[in-house]
Amino acid sequence: MSELELVTDKKNRVAEAVNEILFDFLIFGVLSFVIFTVVCLVAGQAQPWHGGIALAAWTFGIATIVHCFMTDGGVILLGCFLGLILAVVYGILYCFYWLLFL
Repeated sequence: MSELELVTDKKNRVAEAVNEILFDFLIFGVLSFVIFTVVCLVAGQAQPWHGGIALAAWTFGIATIVHCFMTDGGVILLGCFLGLILAVVYGILYCFYWLLFL
C-alpha cells in the first residue's frame, strides 16, 4: 500500500489567477482609465471618458494577454481575447461617433 502524505503548502491556483487578474485590472484598467481620460481631456475631446474607457480596455486586454502568456492561463487568455475584441469594437464605434456627431 502506498502511504498518503499531507501537503500543507498547497497553493490555490484559482485564487492566484483571480488575484493576478484583479491586479491587472486595477493597474492596467482603472489607473490607465484615469490617465487616458486626463490625456483626452487635455487634448480637448468632448467626452474624454469614452476615449479613456476604450484605451484602458486596450491596455488591460494587452497586459492580461501578456500576463497569461507568462503563466498557464489558457481559459483566461481566451476571455482576454474576447475582451480585446469588444474593446476594438467599442473603440471603432466611438471613433465613428466622435467623427460623425461631435
